[in-house]
Amino acid sequence: MKFSEFLGECRENDVFKNLSIYVVSSWVLLQVISLLADPLNLPKATLTVLLIILLIGFPLYGFFIWRYQIKPDFYEEASNANQFTNLDGASAKEGIELDSVFSDTGVHNLSSIGRFQKIYFIGLGALATLSLLASFFIIRTNFIKSEAAVIMPTLLHPEISDKIAVLNFDNNTTDKNLDIVGKMAVDWIMHGITQNKVAQVISPKIIEDYSNVLKASILDKGNDKTIASYLKPSKVISGSFYRNGGKLLFQASITDEHMDKTLVAFEPVECDANEPLKCIEALNQRILGFLVTEDKPLENLQERPPMYEAFQYLEQAKAKYGDDEEYIRLVNAAIETDSTFFEAKVNKAEFYYNQGEYAIADSLVGVLLKESSTNNRQSNILKILESLLSGNNGDTYKYLLNEYQINPFEQETNASTMTVALQFVNRPQDVTAIFNEVPMGGIEFNDCVQCEFQYYIKGLADIELGNYDTAIAMLEPVMGKKGGSLLPQVLIRAYVKGDKPYSTVDKLLDNAKLTDGVDEWRSLCLLTGQEYLRVGDSERARHFFDMLLSSNKQNLTDIEDKTLKLLAQAHFYKANYKDAEQMLKDYIDRNPTKRRVNDLSLLAVIYQKNKKPREAAKMLDRLEKRRGRYKYGHVDYAFAQYYAAMGDEEKSMEHLLQAVADGKWFDSTSFHHDLFFQPFKNKDRFKEILNYWN
Repeated sequence: MKFSEFLGECRENDVFKNLSIYVVSSWVLLQVISLLADPLNLPKATLTVLLIILLIGFPLYGFFIWRYQIKPDFYEEASNANQFTNLDGASAKEGIELDSVFSDTGVHNLSSIGRFQKIYFIGLGALATLSLLASFFIIRTNFIKSEAAVIMPTLLHPEISDKIAVLNFDNNTTDKNLDIVGKMAVDWIMHGITQNKVAQVISPKIIEDYSNVLKASILDKGNDKTIASYLKPSKVISGSFYRNGGKLLFQASITDEHMDKTLVAFEPVECDANEPLKCIEALNQRILGFLVTEDKPLENLQERPPMYEAFQYLEQAKAKYGDDEEYIRLVNAAIETDSTFFEAKVNKAEFYYNQGEYAIADSLVGVLLKESSTNNRQSNILKILESLLSGNNGDTYKYLLNEYQINPFEQETNASTMTVALQFVNRPQDVTAIFNEVPMGGIEFNDCVQCEFQYYIKGLADIELGNYDTAIAMLEPVMGKKGGSLLPQVLIRAYVKGDKPYSTVDKLLDNAKLTDGVDEWRSLCLLTGQEYLRVGDSERARHFFDMLLSSNKQNLTDIEDKTLKLLAQAHFYKANYKDAEQMLKDYIDRNPTKRRVNDLSLLAVIYQKNKKPREAAKMLDRLEKRRGRYKYGHVDYAFAQYYAAMGDEEKSMEHLLQAVADGKWFDSTSFHHDLFFQPFKNKDRFKEILNYWN
């Protein structure tokens, strides 16, 4: 069948007529729904859904035309044709063939129907393909979110654009001379947004120009549609100002692109009527603060946006983490700029806690508690700080997990949760899952403030679980990327406990001496000797203690404090108690009030070893006097060490239990890692202490 014959058949069977009726009816229906959508308050997606239905229905309608109109007619004609040929005695076997159309009657036979059907359904298939493609693109454009939005719908909020419209500030003072103040406010806000590269700005003048082109007054209600439909900003800033005696009050809000949902309404700002710029700048700071923090909802602890300048100070402080003096200077600057900046105040309290200035931290938290609101997240953070300062490690972990669940990807929160899991409540089994929440693959290690500490805690947790090779495989590739002894400490522990060759440990120490200096190397020598004592290799341990001792060529009075203590400990582990006594006593006497309490207990043990019980008793008396607030179990822990060395298990366990209850940490040298407690570590009572918070 020729294509012209096919078209003729379609016309004869009203195919084009019926399809045209469908198209026109669909168009009319879309126009009617478009007009009625607003009055009937129909959902915005109504037209889109209807269009998709009509597109999908178009090829189906074509199929129904074939099934219920064309096919019955064709087969009826073919049946009549067969009856006609049978009556004339014609037979296919006699070579009589029926053509597609009887020239005299126009009747179809089965062969012609098959050819028509083939062409018809090819066309119908092409039409269906085009309809489905069009429907797919419409659905993808209007309904399907990006993969990231599907995975994290609470984190991503797609915006129409990065443009922000700023409307004229209404002058509600009745004083026309103050109209200029509204223009100043608009100009100042637009300048702040542009200068800080927050977004593109749509000014009132641009909106007015568009409205004029569209023959709509800027004061008409149609202005909202001008902004939303033609300029398509992501947000709209509007505001007004009033006079209250000799004061001006400014208020502002930010709405969505449709101007029907308020994103934030700022608290009114008051200033002297002769100094409106003070109000304008304060409002500008709040607006900028909101714009730079709104896309970080998980990192934003504020009930209201911080001042933008304060936000900048805090960001600079975070970049200086590790430089204590500069860090706290910038945090203080943030608080001075915005006295309501909750996050900056929390960071200040955390800083003093980490510095061991617990009384200052406690005082700062007390002030925050008085200022606190009903904000659940702020309340939870304050509970974390209260638990820390009271030594309640169980509650610290519980409340910190609440914060971690909100923002597991934030690196500081992640590192803190790892630390508390391992060292506060002795749950190394929790650390790996927390660590894995923050992908480390694309992070530049040298530029990462928290990375070294995260690797440190993760490595210690692996060692606790007996996964020595896992710790080694993680740490070896990053060795040397940062100075200091944190990561070498963990790697040494993994090598020793994993029974790696002596040469591996020796090589690591040699490299540390070259890269980090003699002081760090001495600390690592002591640690390595202690680790070999823990695994029962006393000869190998003695080798490292000897290396440490032989590295000193100075007289006792010339040795630095840090080195003096290391030498005293090395002598103690070698059972050179006289030398250990001389060095440790000198170390304590140099600054008696600032020495750690376990130095006192160690000297008391040494006195007992040297048959000096009176001097030992004096040390214990000094130790008892060191009790007080914010000791977090350190005094009782020191007593537990002393009684363990004396072989008094009962008293040792009593003090050790009190120590853990008061908040003593499970660090890499305490409890089951402490050489004083090795005789007890497999006993049930000791294991109960290790699981005190579990």
